[in-house]
Amino acid sequence: MSGRLRDADLNILSLHACHQCGSIPVFPCSSEAVKGLDPAICITLIDDVYSCRQRLERGGYPYGYHQLLNWRQVECGIADLIADACRIENVYLAAKHPRMMVYRLLFEPKRPRLYSACQITNVRDDPKARKEIEAHRRHIHQQFVVFDPLTVDDRILVNSLPGEEAEAETLQVGIDARWPSDLSDIGSHYEGLVPEDPNLFPLTVQVKEAEELNTPDQMSSPMSTIDAQITQRDFRYIDQADAVAAYRPRKGHESRGVAAEKMYAAGSGGKTVIEYSPWEDIEGTQSRPFATPVAGPVLQDLSNFYRSLEASARQEAERRYARKNAYYTRFEAFRDQFSQ
Repeated sequence: MSGRLRDADLNILSLHACHQCGSIPVFPCSSEAVKGLDPAICITLIDDVYSCRQRLERGGYPYGYHQLLNWRQVECGIADLIADACRIENVYLAAKHPRMMVYRLLFEPKRPRLYSACQITNVRDDPKARKEIEAHRRHIHQQFVVFDPLTVDDRILVNSLPGEEAEAETLQVGIDARWPSDLSDIGSHYEGLVPEDPNLFPLTVQVKEAEELNTPDQMSSPMSTIDAQITQRDFRYIDQADAVAAYRPRKGHESRGVAAEKMYAAGSGGKTVIEYSPWEDIEGTQSRPFATPVAGPVLQDLSNFYRSLEASARQEAERRYARKNAYYTRFEAFRDQFSQ
């Protein structure tokens, strides 16, 4: 959290909004205490639960994956309550997002924010499709503030679950199972805030624990525990964005995840959705009786897609800037003072 404290121009308060003592949550800081610092923005960092688990185990604190998912959820909720009490924005940000993104969030508030919607599950084993998506990611990350779902990949913990007939008690998850989030080949400032540690792999996951993550928490919920968290987080990213960039969601098989994101963005989220789908992708989905309704313009030309994305996102960014001008200008003033 950043705000004014005594005579300093800018202060950063770094803390856990929630500690965990066994199964008991402990809240080290009240919203009133934070409010007294006159904060301007709250950024809530999250990370893959397997990374969190390894760090905790090194310190002698064993926690299960399900416990860590719940802990992360509670901490995000407490951060929301603190931000609401202070009447400031709380931005969820995966720790594997580029470092440059934090600078842009704070000091370039007019830069458009995008949510990157693209196929993930359907193309994990398709090197050509992944290479194309990676080129797209690098393009938009250099132009926009991008909320990128690929910066958290908890789902690798359940993707390799064996069939019911298998008797294995553990499964091995190699680093190849994780979609690489690193963008440092663009430049050092695009390295992740907390880069992926290859020494964590291979992960040894208890099958019973993975099955627990892959099971609905409640009888009324059709989603598994892990998918419910993924969906909620991605919808939150959409809420934080100015526009949604949907990149080839219909390639091969229409992505149910991207379809849900498009509908949420255009409906509940009230966001502009720009989709790039060349004719070869659209042709196979038009005749399907239950194809996802169009949630925004669908463009077949990639250059036109990027131009439309830039125009729409910039327009929405200007509206956002006008609504929150008072706090944005505090950071801009500090940036201008620092650059002199």
